[in-house]
Amino acid sequence: MRIIKFLLLFLLSAPLAAQSLNEALNGNTALQANAQTKEQKQITPLSAFAERDQVQAITVNRLPDIKLNEEVLTKTVLAYGMPQNLTEDNKWFLAGDTEKTLEELSKHENSALAQAEIALIYLQRRDYKKAQKALNNALKIEPQTPIYNLLQVWLYAAQNKIKEAQKTYDNMLFLTSDFEYLASGKLALAQAYFNKKKFDKAGTILQDIYSNDPYKISHAVYLIARIYFANGNKKAAQTLFEQALEHDGSNYMPQLYLARTQYKLKQYIPSWQSYASLFILDGKNKEAKKYLQKLSKHINGEAQDYLFYSRLTEMFIKNAEPDKSAPLKIGLYSAPNGMLTDITGFTFSTSSPYTIKDDKRGFVMKADAFVAKNIIFDKNNKGVHIQNKWGTYDFSTKNPFIIDLEDKKLSMIIKDAKADNIFATNLGDKELIGSLLVIPTDDGMQLVNITSVEETVAPLLTTALHGVREQAILEAMAIATRTRLYNIINLTADFDFNIPDNVPEFNFGGNNMVSFLARKAAEATKNKVLLTNENELALAKTYQACGTVTENGIKNTGKTFDFKPSALNIFKYMFSNPPADLLSAPQDPTQWSEIKWIYAIPIKDIQMRLKQNFNIGKLKYFEVADFSDTGRVLAVRFVGSKKTIELPFKEANFVLSANTLRSDFFTFIPFKKEVLFIGTDTGSGSGICIAGAIGLARKQKAASDILNYYYPSYKIGLWQQK
Repeated sequence: MRIIKFLLLFLLSAPLAAQSLNEALNGNTALQANAQTKEQKQITPLSAFAERDQVQAITVNRLPDIKLNEEVLTKTVLAYGMPQNLTEDNKWFLAGDTEKTLEELSKHENSALAQAEIALIYLQRRDYKKAQKALNNALKIEPQTPIYNLLQVWLYAAQNKIKEAQKTYDNMLFLTSDFEYLASGKLALAQAYFNKKKFDKAGTILQDIYSNDPYKISHAVYLIARIYFANGNKKAAQTLFEQALEHDGSNYMPQLYLARTQYKLKQYIPSWQSYASLFILDGKNKEAKKYLQKLSKHINGEAQDYLFYSRLTEMFIKNAEPDKSAPLKIGLYSAPNGMLTDITGFTFSTSSPYTIKDDKRGFVMKADAFVAKNIIFDKNNKGVHIQNKWGTYDFSTKNPFIIDLEDKKLSMIIKDAKADNIFATNLGDKELIGSLLVIPTDDGMQLVNITSVEETVAPLLTTALHGVREQAILEAMAIATRTRLYNIINLTADFDFNIPDNVPEFNFGGNNMVSFLARKAAEATKNKVLLTNENELALAKTYQACGTVTENGIKNTGKTFDFKPSALNIFKYMFSNPPADLLSAPQDPTQWSEIKWIYAIPIKDIQMRLKQNFNIGKLKYFEVADFSDTGRVLAVRFVGSKKTIELPFKEANFVLSANTLRSDFFTFIPFKKEVLFIGTDTGSGSGICIAGAIGLARKQKAASDILNYYYPSYKIGLWQQK
């Protein structure tokens, strides 16, 4: 959810019709998760989305004489074994057939493990009565087993039975002193005390979690901030909400409460910006829509300038080197779902003379460099006009046309892009190498940059590896990115564009958005790709951070790890300590959110997003409808009073969290009013792990070693056009 901030040298205000804001708020809004940003001089920046060193936050005082114990934090006692007979039954669980799973597990009346699996499944269905019955059976068979007692703590906590939960936790202290069990139990208790508004008890436990457990810092600080908010101390609450987001910039609920707190403190511009961030994630969020309209009267000038769009006043590229790599078509101004936004107007200028060719008329005009022109969409005639500086039209058409530079070593700038919905996409300026294809539609124009693979690798690296300086990682990612681009070109050869510019996998801010190190890595690996043994292009994927278990069987630890996914094993894995030698471990012990994360999402919010998009009636419960072999969520089943639907994870993630769950590898505990999601790593766990690659680079591994580690069946070769 965090908007990425880029340093630009120049700013220029962009015109925006006043009615655009109202149109955006009253129309359908596409989702956007990644936008380039630039802090305006008069504007308080979105601290929730700023880089870590730019966030002004206080720190919760740690308890006296308590320090983070790294040895304890990386020591695990958990095992994930499973008898063969239960392994056979568990195949139904992985297939998402919950009823068959319960049927088969119920046959094992004398197995405490089977009964505990049943209890957890019913707990996640919010059927607390059946969950308790099964868990009673497990505890009757094995009363001294810590995991079953811990599950009992969570079951009581989910029902807000705090006395019973506390008593069970106290008894568990006599069974185990292991950090993992106790830390998980404390989290359950803290959530239960908080839900019952027992803030003194909750605060004491949360302060202990903050002092001892870096994996839960963001959630702990968020709940502490909620306590301050409820008690009327809005200023302290604001600072703590900002700190929660500093520890985890994807945590949706601190951002929501930060917007509310800023409004209460009459910080109207920051509040508008915070609500805008929420509205970008969910364009049907009624609260965000209401306050954006309410706060719009405090906006001076153009509303979209408060969204931190990049603004350029000159072209930086002076001597590009055209290469012979494959042409690449980049769809500009896309929403995060990959669909292009209809642009209603923009300005362009070039540093080279250029020609314009109409799709049907052919060559229509030639123009000099450094002469800005406006391209305007005519809503009445469904056509496009090119307007000169005198306000007259040089050229009008309803056909696609292309702006082509004569000197391929120079560039063009796309500036001041406008759309009816300013929240639909990042409308920042872009400097482009290559040609620009303009496609008129019924509602505007779609823009496509026709460039090349090699010219695009460095800009993509710059955004994907923001702040990374290790050359080995940059070179490894350059090869993986180039391979991915060539694969996509093959798959989308007949499409209007090959990649969109504003999706998590490909975030293209323009050819001006290039760091020196990224360009150096791209040049050092020019034309290098990953190939199969048959010299075919490999399927190369990347993701931000990895845990111990990866989808393609790559271990990020030297320790033996035998993980058999089941409801209970996934639950255990999510509160387990990462191993001490985990490659992706952060150097800052308070920045674990990409490896271990916790989000609390109100059930009413999930119900609201379901109602807006699917008519299933009142939500009874949801459950996983399909798992991968390693336990990752492939699809989610939503059971309503009217009907049941199944959604692939990408769509389900929006319903569950407005697309803020960091990965598809998580468990969840439904409380009375919210669902607590406890997950690990980022993305889909497949391909090269950027955080793991950083760990390998610290061990002085070269780019080839990193690629061989994550893609052991592939080899590095040179791309050859077929």
